[in-house]
Amino acid sequence: MGRRAPTALEIRRRRVYALTAQIAQQAVGHDQPNRGVWANALLTAHAFGYANDEPAACLPGSEELRDEHLRLQASIFRDVVGNPLAPVAFDPRWRTEDTLGLARGIYEDRAFTRLPLLADALMDAGCDDDRLLAHCRSRGPHTRGCWAVDLVLGKE
Repeated sequence: MGRRAPTALEIRRRRVYALTAQIAQQAVGHDQPNRGVWANALLTAHAFGYANDEPAACLPGSEELRDEHLRLQASIFRDVVGNPLAPVAFDPRWRTEDTLGLARGIYEDRAFTRLPLLADALMDAGCDDDRLLAHCRSRGPHTRGCWAVDLVLGKE
């Protein structure tokens, strides 16, 4: 079953996701002052409006757009850190040649559409952790630094 090609709007939105992640990274980076959630929401609202040819939506005070971007930032943050209050206990036996190869390819190529294949490989390796498998099968957004890929690769 083939995937359909993304629309122009989806491509623009993916670019905004990347920009949003970059802005969020700058907000928590060690060499950048924390600009805060409101400032990041405004910056991403401007980026979203620009990318989608919606200049009116870029105006400060656009509550719906701000809320959409706060949700997007939260999704990206969850993709990177997972649930720190309930971390997944990774069994080293799940780190097979197949799972490692898929995880490396996903990480290096930023090929997050392959995450469901990683879930299948993890299941073949004996993984029965529903949170890990569900995350690999979720629509995302996913970004480099995805906790599930990093877990398979043994990154801290």
